[in-house]
Amino acid sequence: MNHLFRGAAAALFAAVMFVASLSPALAADIEVIHSEETVQVAPADAWARVGGFCNLADFLSLVVTCEIIAGDGGMGSVRRLELANGEVVDEPMVAAGPMHYTYAMTAGFLAGIQYHGTFMVTAGAEAGTSIVSWTGVFDRSAMPDMAAADGLAATLTGIYADGAKEMAAFVSQ
Repeated sequence: MNHLFRGAAAALFAAVMFVASLSPALAADIEVIHSEETVQVAPADAWARVGGFCNLADFLSLVVTCEIIAGDGGMGSVRRLELANGEVVDEPMVAAGPMHYTYAMTAGFLAGIQYHGTFMVTAGAEAGTSIVSWTGVFDRSAMPDMAAADGLAATLTGIYADGAKEMAAFVSQ
């Protein structure tokens, strides 16, 4: 396991543990959604394309606009996204590393369920390749019922799969 992946994995684990510590929810109540794509681009070059905290509108079709409303785009900054469905969400950056960052949603449709997402680039198996990934976690017990939690998990799985593909296509341009 390479050094960057270990650091990114540690950051993701820390984010999951942080979410788990915020409520009496059991670890089994934390849903993890993950999607990734391999690209023929070196990790540093891939991260240079997608690593900006507010460049999501460049590569995710579900994001119409992004504005930094607090901070300088680094740790502790807050971005405001306007989504394609008209929803507006606020997301502070709660963790960051060399080629990853984690955000929470404090205002918007996932606020209140301890949702956190992570964008990450790691080295691929072959030289000059990268894995671009999007991972999210949320507290299933914060949903009205398990059917709603299952529905959200299915929706996020589709969004993340499409998002990872869009991220990979943008990085590969």
